Amino acid sequence: AAQSLQVVLKKQPRYPEAWYLLGLTQEKQGNFAQAIQSLQKAIEQSPKEPKFHKALGWIYLKAGMVHQAITSLETCLQLNPTPEDKRQLQATLKDLKAKLPAKKGKY
Repeated sequence: AAQSLQVVLKKQPRYPEAWYLLGLTQEKQGNFAQAIQSLQKAIEQSPKEPKFHKALGWIYLKAGMVHQAITSLETCLQLNPTPEDKRQLQATLKDLKAKLPAKKGKY
């Protein structure tokens, strides 16, 4: 699947849905760095698509990049995701933020 998508993207590099699908495929193969790059390309081309930000957030989370995951998931939340996604994102963000170390205040 990844090879087919790469062929399509060589011919049509401005196809955000293909970048998104390539990112998901790369993520399933455990290639988190490549998946992140592909999803970032999808977002560059279609920045208001919530599912792109959601997918990027989950991949950041799997890659242990919690702060980036929070930023991506918050962006998705601001872009009016589906009601189901909205509930899931709110719960996930609450859990992630609760697990972060408390920020130290200035003395």
